[in-house]
Amino acid sequence: MPGPAAGEPSPSWLVAGLLLAVAIPFAQLGRAAFVNLDDGLYVTANPYVQQGITAVGVRWALTAGEAGYWHPLTWVSHMLDVELFGLNAGGHHLTSVALHAVNTVLLFLALYRLTGAALRSAIVAFLFGVHPLHVESVAWISERKDVLSTTFVLLALLAYAAYVERPAPRRYLVVAVLFALALMCKPMVVTFPFLLLLLDVWPLRRLSFGLAPARVVVEKLPLVALSAIGGIVTVVYARGAIETLESYPPAYRVGNALIAYATYLRRVVWPSDLACFYPYPHALGASQIAGAALLLAAITVAAIRLRRERPYLLIGWLWFVGMLAPASGLVQVGDYALADRFTYLPLVGVFVMVVWAGADIAVSRRAPTAVVAILTGAAAVACLAAAWVQVSWWHDSAGLFRHALAVTRDNYMASTQVGLQYDAAGDLDAAARYYRAALDMNPDYANAHDNLGWLLARRGDAAGALEHYGAALADDPLDADARFHRGFLLQKLGRTAEAAEEYRRAIALRPSYVEAHTNLGTLLHAAHDLDGARAELTQALILRPDHVTARVNLGVVLRASGDVDGAIREYETALRFDPRSLEAHCNLGNALAQHGDVRAAIAHYREALRLRPDYEPARAMLQQALAQVGE
Repeated sequence: MPGPAAGEPSPSWLVAGLLLAVAIPFAQLGRAAFVNLDDGLYVTANPYVQQGITAVGVRWALTAGEAGYWHPLTWVSHMLDVELFGLNAGGHHLTSVALHAVNTVLLFLALYRLTGAALRSAIVAFLFGVHPLHVESVAWISERKDVLSTTFVLLALLAYAAYVERPAPRRYLVVAVLFALALMCKPMVVTFPFLLLLLDVWPLRRLSFGLAPARVVVEKLPLVALSAIGGIVTVVYARGAIETLESYPPAYRVGNALIAYATYLRRVVWPSDLACFYPYPHALGASQIAGAALLLAAITVAAIRLRRERPYLLIGWLWFVGMLAPASGLVQVGDYALADRFTYLPLVGVFVMVVWAGADIAVSRRAPTAVVAILTGAAAVACLAAAWVQVSWWHDSAGLFRHALAVTRDNYMASTQVGLQYDAAGDLDAAARYYRAALDMNPDYANAHDNLGWLLARRGDAAGALEHYGAALADDPLDADARFHRGFLLQKLGRTAEAAEEYRRAIALRPSYVEAHTNLGTLLHAAHDLDGARAELTQALILRPDHVTARVNLGVVLRASGDVDGAIREYETALRFDPRSLEAHCNLGNALAQHGDVRAAIAHYREALRLRPDYEPARAMLQQALAQVGE
């Protein structure tokens, strides 16, 4: 790596400054909570992740597609966090912050090694580290895949720089392995080989040193093959979400993509209206599309015209456009128009354009060093302040979604989530208002229908609840929660065959759905299918060993099958997890009485009554047991 140019700070001081800059806005995440936006899917309600690092969990991670992507290393990183921090959200947040800090330093080191410009590389890394557009990737625990995949991409970039300096098969293999690891974190990095081709032009200038273009391209083919495999796997795992493409015609998606690119550029300069979700617009204005197209065309033409004297403009621009392409909306997955997290790595290209051009202009115009320093410092302070504010919105779900409602229009997802906050607090009237407001914004939003159905079911309006569950499943047949909730209501209504079918469908959509396994096992027991009940309840306990209801119900099934000793073991284990479980005490008492140990049974009936004096099943069984021993 080259040494610093005359007058530039040493790399060590620049690294220290970058770490401090990242810590200033992001340290507050140590006190932040999980948010109700996929954090349940990835951590708090994921039975495999909640068990930490286990052989079963790692095997599951290698094949899991429950989040719509194949990213086993991301799953394993969440498992490791649980191993280290349990469900302390602050620990999970700080892991992401640490990875982001590492990425910031790696980006500086990579750019410095590629260009030899320490200060310019550090400014680009600073913008990467603290720009408000990058807050979502770091502050959202579920977006761990962003920061983790970027770590491997930047390591691969450093490895590629080493390969270019001294080409050797083993050095190339290191690049390929690191790229494969990045793909195992997030598939959006499939354009990495394209990025290397850009860097071959500038700053590496490999073509200027006599290398044939064909050789440079052929050299990337193994990496392109990895990208192709990653793309195929992504299509297979995301096929359910990609089926929503028919809702967005190609011309509409192209128009939205153009507007999204222009919006990202505007938010680089003025990031005032950032939110965790941007709804897909009901209509796109022709003037918006035309304006965005003109802006992008103008930048492209300018970058091409200046490619000889300022090659970094074209390379930076293609870096941004190319790396953002997989998430630009041309292939629409989900119902968001754009997302801050998509800019995490692509914006580096824009930062390179701005910093290198600004520095060159300052040099050519002989701008006073003091003026340049003051302007740069003011921009840095503004960026830090904006990042601090943006990070603060991610402290908890309530603030995050209320902010989203305030800065966006027709944000049906945010309205639904605010409704959930009221729902959890017991204010069902307010919750219903927000759910219905979300449906006014988007009548086909499955999550709002599902939540409103669940609320109506608790209020005793079974017909209304079933209507909303039906609407949710009509809009999204792959909604496992709506399937489960409909099954739960049908079970309460006595329509057990229909309920069992809904539970089976929920399990097919989400094999780790513990409650669906548990409830299906209960229904199968009632239908005298003891083998089926045992299988479902056993699976529930493999997924979540501390699930007391599943363990008690498995004990009931074992006892009905004649395995009283097995039933006793299950009840005793349930009580180790929850010593206050009335059902476990009473069922253990029954099993002990059947086993001939009536005195021990009496002790458990009495403990159940101590916990709840009006628990009549325990009282009745206690009286029978006392009569049996003559008391």
